Amino acid sequence: MATDALLNRRVVRVPDVVGRSILKAQILLEDAGLARVVTLFRESYEDRDTVLEQKPARGQMVYEGTEVTIWVARRGLLENLPAIYRRSDGVGRNLVREVCFVFEHMFDSIEVNLIDGWRFYDPHVSPLDFLDWLAGWTAFTLDLDWPEAQKRALIKRAVDLYRIRGTRRGLALFLMLFIGKEPDIEENTWPFKG
Repeated sequence: MATDALLNRRVVRVPDVVGRSILKAQILLEDAGLARVVTLFRESYEDRDTVLEQKPARGQMVYEGTEVTIWVARRGLLENLPAIYRRSDGVGRNLVREVCFVFEHMFDSIEVNLIDGWRFYDPHVSPLDFLDWLAGWTAFTLDLDWPEAQKRALIKRAVDLYRIRGTRRGLALFLMLFIGKEPDIEENTWPFKG
């Protein structure tokens, strides 16, 4: 039974991911059936998170599920330290660089969140799970049944909506947003005879 599984494995061509961003490279490799990706970092002056090298090389035919290793450009933490720590010994090794590189691998996800943190505060690109918290900043309550696009639009305009709250224009706008039709509001008119 196990030999049948080995014989029936699909052969796929490794896509070229060198020069692409790490996210696009992972998507390309996953689409090709190579979801096991090992990411290693290498000091380089290329743009951050650009793939520098890949193994197996592009165009090679490999079995689906084969592990692919990609080397990604990073500027090391060593650049933030004084020049004395950048010196290498007689063999060309630098203990401080190696220790910094270990920390870069360990704390990469934290650094990505810090760099891309602005996305949590923009209602158009914020993760869906984060929208309720973002709305809470303006004391705006979201209904769970509203479509995602409507939630994002309301959060984006929440401060402006609070400015016109309680006015005829504000009431008309809220009714239009929630009902979907323009209301006819008559203000300061005597009620009909009953």
